[in-house]
Amino acid sequence: MAGASPLVQSVVPMDPAAPEKLTRCGLEDVLKFAYTNRSPLPYLFLCGLDERYELKWYEPHPPRTTSVEVKRDAIDQTIQRAVRLGVNHKAGALRLFAIFSARPLEARELEAAAAAAKRAKTPLAKLSALALEGAASLEQRSLLLQLSAP
Repeated sequence: MAGASPLVQSVVPMDPAAPEKLTRCGLEDVLKFAYTNRSPLPYLFLCGLDERYELKWYEPHPPRTTSVEVKRDAIDQTIQRAVRLGVNHKAGALRLFAIFSARPLEARELEAAAAAAKRAKTPLAKLSALALEGAASLEQRSLLLQLSAP
């Protein structure tokens, strides 16, 4: 993908049960996001977790700390913000998470879930979902990226 600007459509393979393929991106690449929401869940939080268990915030973007409201029945709805990977990312694995919820999630909830994954030493390859309260009212999808230096 070097030199490309990949569009991560809905942040997941269409079949969540399908075996995961590692997606490769260069630090010179730009991520653009789109989502598909066929659920009744009206809120979305997009973030990433790197090998150091450091969270990367995509939507909402700081200083906002609460999930954004999204359209229901949306298909490939683009999110305006693009992420230049070389700005706040390092080479290595990065797990992207798209979390749809019935209520707005707070950044502190994701921070607690990331800290729990770090304490448990859960490898990113096995961390398909963050341990968040109210799992019954959430829908999570994730995608594992391998970021490489130019």
